[in-house]
Order: sequence, then structure tokens, then C-alpha cells
Amino acid sequence: MLRFLNKHRLALIFFISIHFFLSLYSNQWGLPSRWHADEKVANVLHMASQKVLYDPHGAFFHPTGYHIVLLLLLIPYYLYLTVTNYPLAAVKQAASVSWINMAHQFPEFATDIYVYARSCSALLSIFTMYFIYAIGKKIYNKTAGLVAAGSYAVCMGVVGINHFAKYISLLNLLIVLTIYFSISALQYRGGSRFNKYLLLAFLSAGFSSSIHINGPTLLLPTTLALFFWIHCHHWKGIVHHSIICLFSFITGILAGTPSLLTHFGQYFYVIMGQFHRDTTFSSQKIVVSSTSNIFGYFFEMMSIFGIPLFVFILMGLFMILINFRRISR
Repeated sequence: MLRFLNKHRLALIFFISIHFFLSLYSNQWGLPSRWHADEKVANVLHMASQKVLYDPHGAFFHPTGYHIVLLLLLIPYYLYLTVTNYPLAAVKQAASVSWINMAHQFPEFATDIYVYARSCSALLSIFTMYFIYAIGKKIYNKTAGLVAAGSYAVCMGVVGINHFAKYISLLNLLIVLTIYFSISALQYRGGSRFNKYLLLAFLSAGFSSSIHINGPTLLLPTTLALFFWIHCHHWKGIVHHSIICLFSFITGILAGTPSLLTHFGQYFYVIMGQFHRDTTFSSQKIVVSSTSNIFGYFFEMMSIFGIPLFVFILMGLFMILINFRRISR
């Protein structure tokens, strides 16, 4: 036991404990009378009550990857309520009128289910933190991984996000997983026949696309990993690996949004409607919109991490570019 708990593991456990405490502290705020507009607990309960795999109130605009994961995470809580003979039928009847009506009659249920869902966000963030540590360890060493994990642990932007039952905590985990598997794919020494880490990287990127519309941007690191790995093997099996990776990406999307198979027309109609809403759409507007979005994300990341930590991250990226050749070996 003492051999297992070396100084690096103790430090990692300490950072995880700090982050988990900060993410759980006062996460019952505003309940049961108010909640964040983007929290999906009520949407998931509607899906469960109607026994469907799409968001009945999402008008097929939002993918359902987070909804399905949250639905699975709520199963233990549902089993607990069933075992304790909680009046779930009465709750469902009250909720059929409105959530406010149900929260007025069953304030403890409305509070507890949101606290449980918000705690799941904190748990997902713990896994994100561990894989951030693993990435630092893979690229540099354990100390670099601990610095990255410790910085993430006290990032108040991330802690604030974990106080809500929103998709961001799961999306952050999948982004980090995609990067972790992409790096692992480049370090894979199993020969040119098949690279399991490439499959996992594309699967994770696909599932992230079933959570948020920006998920396909993860095709950039995964495709680069595929390119460099095949290049190292003198382009052997390029068609074979490309097809497998594409299949893995599509599988990830369908795993999170299986309703695409049964309601593809509705999704297509809603998404295309967003493009045709502005009849004066032009290439110039696309460039201006894309540029403003990039700067918007830049300042959003700065607000989440805080200026000191954000500058620290930029310095780390700069150091990676400087030492790219040494790291790639």
C-alpha cells in the first residue's frame, strides 16, 4: 500500500480531492425554485417518461449525447427511489402540469435530482483531470502531468461549470480523451496492421460530435494523428485505416444520437433551416462570422481559465511547438 502511494500519486489524489470538493461545494444553489437554462435534467426526464431517445423539447436542434449519458447516470438514483417506495407516480403526475408545479409539491425530489446530476458533472471532471495528468506524463513526465492537473484543479471557470448539469463537463472529458488517444496512437509500437488508439480517438471525437455541433473540430487532431502514424509506416494500409477510422467516427455519433437513424429528416430540416434563415448569406459573411467566433472562443477560454492560467497554457503550447521534434521522437 505504501509503495503504491508514492509522492506523485499522493499529490494527484490531493489535487483530485481539492477539485472534487470545490465542484461539489454549494452546488445546490437556487434549488428547487430555479436552475440554469442549459441544464438538461428536465429534458432527460421527459425522454424517460416518453421512452424516446431524442429530446422531445429540443425540436431536433440539439444532439442527444449528453442526454443519453445523463439518463444512464440517473439509473442508480431511479433504482434508489424505487427501492425506498418514493411516490414516483405522483411526481410524474405533478410534472405533467409543469416542472414548477412538481417542484412546489415535491421540493426534496426537485432539489435532490439536480444535486445528483450536478454531482455527476463533478465526477466527469475528475476523469478529465486524470487524463490531463496522463497527457502531461506521456508528453513530458509525471511532474509536468501534476502541474497540469493542479492547474486544472483550481481553475474556477471549470469549477463553476461543474456546478451545473450541462453538457460541457462531458464534452471536456471527450476532448481530453480524444487528445490522449491521438497521442497514444502516435506512440503505438504494435506494427502497421492495426492501431487501436486511432479507433478510440475517432470514436471519442464522434461521440463529442453527438454532444455539441463543434465536436467535428476534433477531426483535426485525430486526422493529423492518422496522417503521421501512416507516414511513419510508409503509407501502408492507408485505405484500410482510413475506412476504419471513418466508421469509428460515425459509430461515435450514432452512439450519442441514435435518433439520427429514425429521425434524420427532422434533424436535417432544422439544421439546414439555420443556414437559409439569412437570405443574404455570402462568403464575406462566412469569413467575418468565422473570425468573430474564433476571437469569441479565445476570450471565452480566457474568462474560464483566468488570465494567469491562460497565459501559462499559451506558454505551454509555445514550448510544445519549439520542442516538437524532440517530443515526436
